[in-house]
Amino acid sequence: MNRATYKKVFAIAAVAAAPVLGLLAASPAGAATAAPTVTAVSPAYGATTGGTSVTITGTGFTAASTVSFGSSPAKVSGVSSTSITATAPALATDFVGNTVPVTVTTSGQASAASVAAEFTYTYNNTANPTNPISLTQTATSVPAGTASSLTITATSDVGPTDYGLTILDVTNPAVPTVVVHAYSGTSVSAQVSESTAQTQRYVAEYDACSSYPAACPVGPASAVITLPSPNDGAVSAPVTVTWTAPVVTPSAPAPTVTGILPSSGFTFGGTLVIITGTNFSSSSVVHFGSATAGTVIHLTSGLMFAFSPANSAGTVNITVTTAGVTSATSAADHFTYVGSILGLL
Repeated sequence: MNRATYKKVFAIAAVAAAPVLGLLAASPAGAATAAPTVTAVSPAYGATTGGTSVTITGTGFTAASTVSFGSSPAKVSGVSSTSITATAPALATDFVGNTVPVTVTTSGQASAASVAAEFTYTYNNTANPTNPISLTQTATSVPAGTASSLTITATSDVGPTDYGLTILDVTNPAVPTVVVHAYSGTSVSAQVSESTAQTQRYVAEYDACSSYPAACPVGPASAVITLPSPNDGAVSAPVTVTWTAPVVTPSAPAPTVTGILPSSGFTFGGTLVIITGTNFSSSSVVHFGSATAGTVIHLTSGLMFAFSPANSAGTVNITVTTAGVTSATSAADHFTYVGSILGLL
């Protein structure tokens, strides 16, 4: 082939290959990897010394995924695309709430923080293995705006000293907030409520602060809290409360009155009035002005009979109320009360 023929062949090959090259460029291999998600950590608490076997549930896990508890890496022993088994590392430093985020990282993408992706380091004392503090709630799921009661139970009175009992909101573990604090006693309760749909996480703990919380360390980078033995590091297992969105019951459609016959009657009442319109029901109530019709006969959703109640002379609106919703007034519902037969002429 001469040079001109080669040029033609290469031109034809390039045109033929263009669609294939385009498909390769758009292939999933070139797409960014989606970040993994963590939807549950079970158990959600363990000893400060570490060693708790934890199952992490979510999506986007691979054999190369890594797990951290706060800033500490965890040993991974089993992985599927939706589940990881990891061993919680030891807590290097006690801090208020002792709660850390559990993060899964896959191909450089880290899972987002959430209440479902948290782990709380609780009490650990080999000399006295029973946790001296616990936290309970009256409800785990309530409608938004409804309160749930949280109660600390301690095995012994810590006061009156600088030591105290505290319920903490650790939904944001780096900045726990105080729900209630008491310097003495074996039981402390508080009501918690949220106005919107959300889930909050709470723990109870012994604290050792001259003034709480100003003199207490807050956050993972804080100094060690020193508590009297055997309560050193006493933090309860966490509890969560979920506030759900209120169920909105749709309002019944408003009834309408489009016509009445006759449009007048005597003040002493008793006139049979035919009412036409929409959205009538067997429970509909009919008013002539402010007076309620004593007898109503429901025929269809658009037709009713009502006997006029006694009323003063003058013109009133006939309204229909169905499921608490009342028809709007208009000229079509005007009914005139007259005192004598002359008024009907």
